[in-house]
Amino acid sequence: MDDILSSLAEGSVLLTGITTGQVIQTAKVARIVAVVFVRKKTK
Repeated sequence: MDDILSSLAEGSVLLTGITTGQVIQTAKVARIVAVVFVRKKTK
């Protein structure tokens, strides 16, 4: 989650495959406007 705090700008949208509460807490701290949970990608 460190890389999220250091690389995303305020107001960004976060795409992640991680589904833990830590993602939401990090998004709040980083002032991310939305979190989109993605699943495995297919060809």
